[in-house]
Amino acid sequence: MDTRRFELTASPHIKGPDSTARIMWSVVVSLLPVVGASVYWFGPSALLVLTTTTLTCLLTERWLGSGGTLRDGSAAITGLLLGLTLPAGVPLWMAAVGSVFAMGLGKLVFGGLGQNVFNPALLGRAFMQAAFPEDMTTWPAATSSWAQLRGDNFATPLLAGDDVMSVTGATPLGQMKFDGIPTDMLETFIGATGGSLGETAAIAILIGGGYLALKKYLNWRIPISIFLTVAVLSQLFHWINPERYPDAAFMLLSGGLMLGAVYMATDMVTSPTTNRGCWIFGFGIGALVVLIRLWGGLPEGVMYAILLMNAMVPFINPAEQAPIELESSSVRLVGTLAVAGALAGLAIVLVFQWANPRIELWRAEVLAAAVTEVLPGAERYETAFLDREGLTLVPQADTADLDRVYVGFDGNDRAVGIALVAGEPGFQDVIRLIFGYDPETGDVIGMQVLESKETPGLGDKIEKDSSFVHAFDRVRFPLIGVKAGRESGAEGEVVMITGATISSRAVVEIINHRLEVLAEPISAFWTSPDLRGGTP
Repeated sequence: MDTRRFELTASPHIKGPDSTARIMWSVVVSLLPVVGASVYWFGPSALLVLTTTTLTCLLTERWLGSGGTLRDGSAAITGLLLGLTLPAGVPLWMAAVGSVFAMGLGKLVFGGLGQNVFNPALLGRAFMQAAFPEDMTTWPAATSSWAQLRGDNFATPLLAGDDVMSVTGATPLGQMKFDGIPTDMLETFIGATGGSLGETAAIAILIGGGYLALKKYLNWRIPISIFLTVAVLSQLFHWINPERYPDAAFMLLSGGLMLGAVYMATDMVTSPTTNRGCWIFGFGIGALVVLIRLWGGLPEGVMYAILLMNAMVPFINPAEQAPIELESSSVRLVGTLAVAGALAGLAIVLVFQWANPRIELWRAEVLAAAVTEVLPGAERYETAFLDREGLTLVPQADTADLDRVYVGFDGNDRAVGIALVAGEPGFQDVIRLIFGYDPETGDVIGMQVLESKETPGLGDKIEKDSSFVHAFDRVRFPLIGVKAGRESGAEGEVVMITGATISSRAVVEIINHRLEVLAEPISAFWTSPDLRGGTP
């Protein structure tokens, strides 16, 4: 009787020398040059941030996951990659929150390693970008003293920090996009620039990526297709308009492109399974990066480009793997989106009808507060209208289409100045502001931004940077916008915000354009009997 045992198991039936743990820890080893470069340029803050994100990811895997997967190294990779996408000065509690989100909602909620749709580290960073935009766009300089903290790493959660002094500056992409200032390519290659921990040393990333390519732990087609697409498209636009668009070398070496292309996009779980799919995947990422960098509201687009293409992977992979299921799921997806869109549109209309009167009341309250803010000494105001006869407090025609200004009066009914509201396009959208004007001296005497959708952490400094806002407290019209360090001492000079030159220059132009139209009518009105309370 034959007693030999026959075993039947699931595939694969041929086992190779590689394992999940071996691949993952090889990726960790390949990241050591990148980690070393970040510590060299950003000092102890880099160590603090990277340690926080890595340990938090490991603990989250231990508490929310199976616990037995800690040894495979996937949680450590997520922590390291997330930390390398963060600024050195980010508060550690924010880094910890982002790490929990990356592991919990980026990986474990899908079922753990091999099941997630999006790159967990990038998903964690996207959450932090939305939740903490100012801290995520404050870039410490790489040239500070090594032992100095690069920001308020030990800030108390949800409370104001201790304002640790550190040298900050714009990233190469931010300087080019918002100020038109190029960066030396050698500095971007070795990492001597501001930016996230892992985006400032291209040479270290290429060394680690080369190691993984030799070990065949990444599909080289993905980074190559990304680099080719970015290089070709950016160089094409540079040839068309070299003053506005940077060349291919700058686009390749600056920002997070190297780290994203080599380590994020090549993630085995969230990238296509075929070589043809990898080419399509890489081309799509490269095109989106160029699109966002050149025309988007943010200087960088690698994170969003990869996440968007992660979502497209099921459609890029061969449809013949599950043609019926894919077709039916696509129909359900389109149908669900159509119904949701119709319901959302109806809800928007109903909410607008209900909220519009309340919004108008709120705007009137904001305006009243803003008038007294930009006109020191004013306790009340009256509206003056510009008709055919000039500015008047008692117009002879319908006021609906008339231009208007606001006259501020003190407690003795003495006119103290004129407040004007104006709005023009900034970098991202229309900037609407109010400013005070003294007709006697010709000075702007205050400015406040009413509405702005400028880039968080960059363009929104026109309302958050106190030195810039207070520059309008007493400055002679016409205003002159100058870059920092280029002041000449002229009466009308206003220093632009580094990294937000376009937005801050727009504020100066808005005020100038408004006064170019109304300065003469205001001057005549200021000395006319029509002004209640008499002349000052």
